[in-house]
Amino acid sequence: MSSIAKTTVRTYQNYVNGQWVSSSSGETFPVYDPSTEEVIAQVASANAADVDRAVKAARAAFDSGPWATTTAQDRGRILFKLAEKIRANAAQLADIECRNTGKPIVEAEYDIADVATCFEYYGGLANKVTGSVNPVPANALSFTLREPVGVAGQIIPWNYPLLMAAWKLAPALAAGCTCVLKPAEQTPLTALEFANWFEEAGLPPGVVNIVTGEANVLAKTLAEHDDVDAIWCFTDEASAAAVKTLSVGNLKQVFTNEGRAIDWFDTKQGEGRWFLDHSVQVKNIWVPYGE
Repeated sequence: MSSIAKTTVRTYQNYVNGQWVSSSSGETFPVYDPSTEEVIAQVASANAADVDRAVKAARAAFDSGPWATTTAQDRGRILFKLAEKIRANAAQLADIECRNTGKPIVEAEYDIADVATCFEYYGGLANKVTGSVNPVPANALSFTLREPVGVAGQIIPWNYPLLMAAWKLAPALAAGCTCVLKPAEQTPLTALEFANWFEEAGLPPGVVNIVTGEANVLAKTLAEHDDVDAIWCFTDEASAAAVKTLSVGNLKQVFTNEGRAIDWFDTKQGEGRWFLDHSVQVKNIWVPYGE
């Protein structure tokens, strides 16, 4: 079967602060259909400066943008709207996923349906990130709050491009985090297509940013960046270990699979709660009082 890439080669930019922007160098790199080895897209080749720009946008959105005051209920509504967009455009996304990964169309269709389910799942969990009151042997009140961890850098593998992105984006957004997503350079197209619907779904600028480029360069920049509060790296074991090492200097929260199979809907892994737990930080509050 001949590839559409023979007549149509689209150029994609980075998605930063709610806008499509070229890389600071102006460079792009080719993305291939592995079944034909034809070029199907050109994608922005981001560098450290582009990552810094994306992180600053995510930081501002988390600290002072409208996302900072968006209620959990409204965050859930936005996730449901994102799920609706995915279902409405499922055929288009599955076709792109099929050509970009080389997997059968039936498998791509299944993956895209699961992406929508993932956003619906965390849309329902958004207002269920609860705290607790702790029993203490004193005249005091002790309670625990779970707050969004902050800016999350998310490094995605090549084999389930949009589904793996959903597993990271949905829980982070449900908890109130902002994100800088780095798709695999081999398969970035569905994540970039997905960004076309962020504004319409209600995501404020800077809440989700997407940068594409060489994994070693971008992952290193995210791991070492002081304004990234957490980094999620779901790639091969060696890359995950390197990200851990690079993150030591600024003590950011690191969540990696280290080569293990991790599945957001696996009941042994908390049916998604595990991912949500990595999107929050625990704050313990102690309030003493007298007689």
